[in-house]
Amino acid sequence: MDFPTIIGTIVLIVFFYIGFVRPAQKRRRFLKDGIRGTAKIISVEKTLIKYGGRDSFAKPLMEIGLDVEFPGIPTRRLTIKQAFSTWDIPKTGQVVAVLADPEDYDRVIISPYQDI
Repeated sequence: MDFPTIIGTIVLIVFFYIGFVRPAQKRRRFLKDGIRGTAKIISVEKTLIKYGGRDSFAKPLMEIGLDVEFPGIPTRRLTIKQAFSTWDIPKTGQVVAVLADPEDYDRVIISPYQDI
């Protein structure tokens, strides 16, 4: 193996880790260790970014304003960006289950499990 091939392989592995493995690890950590709360959707705006697939299968990245409540913590207003399937996009006024990073309550995702 020549030097450029080795460097190219290393770069490819690093990009694969950063692009696929690390986000999946973060999501699993949120689902396993996240602090459960609720949030009322204040605003929903579609960005120009879409993930995975083409046309109807792509998941649009949404910018969502939330009033978030966690047990024992005052309500706070946050804005998050999260991708959703077209049929799962939350609506203004809807109350949803959220998960927060146990180390930073400002890092929130709308839970895929809506058991409020």
